[in-house]
Amino acid sequence: MCLDFHPNCLYLISGSADKCIRVWSVESADTKRLLHGCQNVIRDLACHPKGQILVSASDDDYLRIWDILTSKVILENKCIDAVLTRLQWSKDGNLLCGAFSDKTVKIWNYRNFSLNVTKNLEVLQVINCSGTVLNLEYCFGTFAALTCSPIT
Repeated sequence: MCLDFHPNCLYLISGSADKCIRVWSVESADTKRLLHGCQNVIRDLACHPKGQILVSASDDDYLRIWDILTSKVILENKCIDAVLTRLQWSKDGNLLCGAFSDKTVKIWNYRNFSLNVTKNLEVLQVINCSGTVLNLEYCFGTFAALTCSPIT
């Protein structure tokens, strides 16, 4: 299960093993939106800083970008090299960062993304990490990955 707050803090967004993403009212605890389209457990999700877009990673090997207002998928990218496990937006929403099970981190350019021009996100950088990526954060203008190495 994964959780993220909407930028206005009025909503909590959850993803779970039932393959659904729910947008909850923090005040009433009611479900305000239900997003269908994932075919397996949702591993992580992240709400865009402007609040209309949500990105999700699920065990069906897809990265999905959703329009929260319409509850529709606007982009599906198949992740063929490894399982996508963590997601994080930059504070300005121009970059999207994803951690994979093969100990890599990819940074995508969202600023120039347009459904009219391309159906894929441009990969700006691939970073090889020494251990499994447990978490991603964006701070001081860059992404930071928390990793762990197996105990030997």
